[in-house]
Amino acid sequence: MFYGGLAENKQDIKVPDVEPAAFLTLLRYLYCDEILLEPDNILATLYAAKKYIVPHLARACVNYLEVSLTAKNACLLLSSSCLFEEPELMQRCWETLPSPDTEEYCGLSLGMYASMDNDHSDI
Repeated sequence: MFYGGLAENKQDIKVPDVEPAAFLTLLRYLYCDEILLEPDNILATLYAAKKYIVPHLARACVNYLEVSLTAKNACLLLSSSCLFEEPELMQRCWETLPSPDTEEYCGLSLGMYASMDNDHSDI
């Protein structure tokens, strides 16, 4: 991408699938060894860390998400943990997920609960 036979010939290299703030967090980690995570771009930062195979930053993102896990965000983080293949976070989400009779319940149908439970019963 930057050097060698496959190097881009342009000054600007577009990375359309990574949010600018997340890419800046990735670059800050790579160049300065600083991890400054923000709640509004934590999932995008995790995506960038996974995409560019930066395991220490990805682990920091997952740790941040585990600490931030609540009944209100468990559904979102459950689907994200499935997408990013993070079984420990997925398990924590299952443990935190509100039951259908609570105010925090995120509207998953019983079929979806069953489907997700069957898909990830090995966790």
